[in-house]
Amino acid sequence: MRTRVHFAVLLLASLLPALWGSAAWAQVWGCFDSTRVNYAGGVLNGGSSHTMLAGIVTGSGATLATPTPTLTPAYLSGIDVFYTSLLTNNNTPLSAAEQTALQNWLAAGGTLIVTADVFNLPGYESFTSFAGVSGYATANTTSPATVAAAHPITAGISTAAYTTDATFTVPATALRIMSNGSGGPFACALDGSTGYAGPGRIAVFGDHNMFSNNFIAQADNTALATNLVQWANNPGTTVWGCFDSTRVNYAGGVLNGGSSHTMLAGLVAAEGGVLAAPTPSLTPAYLAGIDVFYTSLLTNNNTPLSAAEQTALQNWLAAGGTLIVTADIFN
Repeated sequence: MRTRVHFAVLLLASLLPALWGSAAWAQVWGCFDSTRVNYAGGVLNGGSSHTMLAGIVTGSGATLATPTPTLTPAYLSGIDVFYTSLLTNNNTPLSAAEQTALQNWLAAGGTLIVTADVFNLPGYESFTSFAGVSGYATANTTSPATVAAAHPITAGISTAAYTTDATFTVPATALRIMSNGSGGPFACALDGSTGYAGPGRIAVFGDHNMFSNNFIAQADNTALATNLVQWANNPGTTVWGCFDSTRVNYAGGVLNGGSSHTMLAGLVAAEGGVLAAPTPSLTPAYLAGIDVFYTSLLTNNNTPLSAAEQTALQNWLAAGGTLIVTADIFN
């Protein structure tokens, strides 16, 4: 039995990279310097309030570029990800030249992360209005934010702590991934899975504090930041879905969180994949947020997928999903 188990682990270890290709961690992150960020500690590279987030970025294998006072084609050509932090409180938007440089960079495949707040709303507007994320307004709702949709950024997340938040409109080409304490938009993503033409990608959050040292250890903020970094670093990030304990024969058999599958889950994470929250049923909405579905050991009740689940699964497979079935002697 031990030989069979070891062989299975080795087989899965060799199979996992083929499901999404090799991870692209050697990304370069850019940011504004203190002339464009509201306080020196808010600068991603070197700011005293963002050392924990910076550590997650560099810990992933990415590097931090020297902060810039201006978005120029030359600066953007040397980075893969741009992180806004808290813009200066002067209600000044990006210049026309900066907006053109940013949009050209995104059209070439760059990744933009906007962390808004309650002031310099015109500044954030100038970053994303061309993509339909607009109407930034002060919200000041009560923390925490909750997950609104399955996405690589929210995989395994329940809540995120924040303060002094802004809200905004979410276009049809984006996916609202988190809601604020009043149920309004708090975070959204624009990428290929949401209908955004790309190839660049955008993530928008309603508060910058959530990723600062004061908040990143609260709620699920650290895991959220880690997911965000993985998503930004690897445009090919793969999300794995699975059934919860109502559909798996024993709690330990659940891929995400099951005590008997920690080694397999670790292999998935080591290859840059992320685990979505387990589901009690296969729905189009759940499947739309994942790339791979892993069955594990189904409950011992000889119950097949419902007709609706079979249709959802087959449509998802027809659209490019990957299904891994691990059968057993029952069900």
